[in-house]
Amino acid sequence: GPVVLAIVISNDLKYTDEGIKSEALTVADEIRKLVRDVPICIVAQSDNRNKENK
Repeated sequence: GPVVLAIVISNDLKYTDEGIKSEALTVADEIRKLVRDVPICIVAQSDNRNKENK
């Protein structure tokens, strides 16, 4: 069936002087090229695990 919602989950969100950089934003751009009118939800979650748990 048709795509009704795209969800992109990311934990690589980085704030820079130029703005926000994230692989999720690149993925959202690629989805937009394939499916023009689909709503895209980007869930940006920082990785807050302890280093020993990675």
